[in-house]
Amino acid sequence: MNSSNISRNKQSWVGSDSDDLEIILPATPSLNKLKSSAIGPVTTNKNSRSKQSYHHSDDLISIMQSTPSINKLKSSDVPVTTNKNCQCSKELPKVLGLLQKLSLNQDKILREITVINSNIAILNPTEAVIDIETKISTSKEELEHFNTKLADEEYFAQNVRKFKLIGGKDVHDSTRRFLSKILTNSLAMRYNWRGRHDKFSFEELKQIILLIVASLRQNSLTNDVTIVQVENSIKNWLRLAGDRDGGRSQRKKSK
Repeated sequence: MNSSNISRNKQSWVGSDSDDLEIILPATPSLNKLKSSAIGPVTTNKNSRSKQSYHHSDDLISIMQSTPSINKLKSSDVPVTTNKNCQCSKELPKVLGLLQKLSLNQDKILREITVINSNIAILNPTEAVIDIETKISTSKEELEHFNTKLADEEYFAQNVRKFKLIGGKDVHDSTRRFLSKILTNSLAMRYNWRGRHDKFSFEELKQIILLIVASLRQNSLTNDVTIVQVENSIKNWLRLAGDRDGGRSQRKKSK
């Protein structure tokens, strides 16, 4: 192209309207189109034959904002499948508590059965129906003689087997029953625990006291008895000796 042609073209461009320039020059792409072209097409399904692209980044941003993050999800928003059988778990502690009580009761019953069986094994066939009537002391000398004989182990064991058959509902009841088989009430009125006020001391009859303790411990209802409990029961029984056998009514009449 020569210089004359170039000059003519320049003049034609300068003299043309702005509309003609827009036809010649390409249009400037918008900002949104630049963003969408930078992001590129987004495929929602790999198996889909048609590819969909977002033409505006604002649409993509709005979709991302509307999607909750994992951290923001609450447990209440997530459906949980429950099993009706899981309701039984609420009653499980109660059931376990009842089973524990049953187990403890069973152990207690087994221990008592073991004690009973051991007691039966000790008894001879004739001793199971032995006559528990023994010679009741009517004097201080007879009572002391009985206390001395109890120092012999075999004699002591024989009397334990006799007295344990008397039984009783508790320590005090059993002790009163034992004492009534050992000495008469009239002789009991001549005794107290310490031997004060011109009376004899029952505290000195150690073997008789031990006999009562040993016999009580053969009973499943009183097998944990202590010597102090037995001593208190003896004191109370001796103290009330004057009221037994009509003694209280006679005192009321004398008044």
